[in-house]
Amino acid sequence: SNTKEVLPMASPLREIRKSKGMTQAQMAELLGISRPAYTQIENGRRPSFRAAVDFSRKLGVSIEDLFLPEDVQNSTI
Repeated sequence: SNTKEVLPMASPLREIRKSKGMTQAQMAELLGISRPAYTQIENGRRPSFRAAVDFSRKLGVSIEDLFLPEDVQNSTI
């Protein structure tokens, strides 16, 4: 397993983008970052906490929705 995948940002962000019917370029513009930077984050690169808070506000989703896959969100920890 890849130890870099501690925070699985990739799939939730991709799913949010697809649910909005947006391209990566459109999402990057919405979030105020470059398309290459957005692509890296969608593929698992972790943004700063400040950027994550900004993304959650701009997308209208919670930080948990951005960072945690649904199976983790729904389990009692």
